[in-house]
Amino acid sequence: MIWLSAIAGYSSAGKVYYHGVGCPYCHNTGFKSQIGVFEFLEITPYLSEMLRLKDTAEFSHAAKESTYFRPLVLNGLDLVDQATTTISEVIRIMGEGMIDTMPPVEKKGDC
Repeated sequence: MIWLSAIAGYSSAGKVYYHGVGCPYCHNTGFKSQIGVFEFLEITPYLSEMLRLKDTAEFSHAAKESTYFRPLVLNGLDLVDQATTTISEVIRIMGEGMIDTMPPVEKKGDC
């Protein structure tokens, strides 16, 4: 739960999180279908120049400061808020080893 509050001020206060119990239809995964989770970044002339120069540190810094940057994790957490996916799936996508810090989840009967 700590990592949630550390991510761009994301607040999990008062939210209920679900985890699908699975069924034969979903092969006991708890998911009915797939949905894309994306990171958005508009490449400006400055970012393009940093790429050309292979200056990854400056590119990363400038990207994070960009008005049009939407990190992968925030897109995933939006889907969690919509009950479209689970926090554990967002962590899996992010490659984070933070499963032990997940908030409590409530079981939901149908995928």
